[in-house]
Amino acid sequence: MNPTNQNNTGVSGRTLKQQLVDELGFSIVSRELAPGTLLQLEPISNQKQVSMSVVREAVSILTSLGLVESKKKLGTVVLPTESWNHSSAEIITWRLRDPKQRLAQFRWLVELRYALEPMAARLAAENRGEESGQRLMKLTEELIDYGEKGEMDAFLRTDIEFHEIILRETGNPLIASMSQHLDVVLSARHSYGLMPSHPDIAAMHFHRMLAHGIQEQSPERAYRAAVLIVDQATEEFLKTNGET
Repeated sequence: MNPTNQNNTGVSGRTLKQQLVDELGFSIVSRELAPGTLLQLEPISNQKQVSMSVVREAVSILTSLGLVESKKKLGTVVLPTESWNHSSAEIITWRLRDPKQRLAQFRWLVELRYALEPMAARLAAENRGEESGQRLMKLTEELIDYGEKGEMDAFLRTDIEFHEIILRETGNPLIASMSQHLDVVLSARHSYGLMPSHPDIAAMHFHRMLAHGIQEQSPERAYRAAVLIVDQATEEFLKTNGET
């Protein structure tokens, strides 16, 4: 089958290629398609009602993630987990979507936050621009306001911007590039019920401490506040999942 309207988007606004990448990627990560499985591209094209070019583009993306590999005289084969790009936002998202892997993936992300955020806070306090410092202070007040009102969608958007600014203001492009991982974990806590319906008052206080530390260019204060934020998020996660 070779549909002529292969660039149509669904109600979510995703292209057919993006939808196919999402479906196949999740099937691989959730083990519905086990390592060693041969992907039959033409049947996929027919089943999903997309052109072969869309299938090939989707497979190319999966290849870049280390999920599949094209082998001569064999075809496209699903690879074992050792070959996957575990730091990719796509694979992290698919693991979080899978109930069997969600808690383990979230633990790994928490460990990443401990390794990343306190140092990022320290560097941001040393390097931040005046405008960014003021923006963090404003976002803190918005976080508190949204949290008290229980407006969780707005709280999440504000929280993501808050942490993205901190990573960007480190002045380190490697750290700044980790923002997509932080976006994933913050969104996942909201989407999968891994946080309470109303943010903890202490968490909002720690965000204010962090913003002040960066605004006042106090690296140690910012570092300590970031540790407290991750500590509190971890405690929330454990309580929500009955592990304390």
